[in-house]
Amino acid sequence: METIEILLAEDDQDIRELIEYDILKIFGKENCKVDLASNGSQAIGLLNQNKYDVILSDYHLPDFSGAQVRKSLKTETPFIYISGDISIIGDCDNKSIFALEKPFKTEDLQEILKRTVQTTKIQ
Repeated sequence: METIEILLAEDDQDIRELIEYDILKIFGKENCKVDLASNGSQAIGLLNQNKYDVILSDYHLPDFSGAQVRKSLKTETPFIYISGDISIIGDCDNKSIFALEKPFKTEDLQEILKRTVQTTKIQ
């Protein structure tokens, strides 16, 4: 199995660590690499340096919105917004742009990640 490359942008350290733990539990530490960003600037910097299979981003980051992070993408990488209020996110198409409302269960994260990673690896 190829290593799955994931970018996680979340400003709350506790939530970031919980999501990272769940991602590594879902795919296995040996099959997955998770890069972490605590704000939009870090996320955009990592996007400019690396290629990811999936990006998860809080919608409300301290310096940029998740939408601004998504718009900085140079490829059609699956993007998952994570937010306490997904009703404000207007550009989800459930094909390459998804939303996951906080709080969520590991099973919800697993379902959306497996779907997006499968789509990425098929293309």
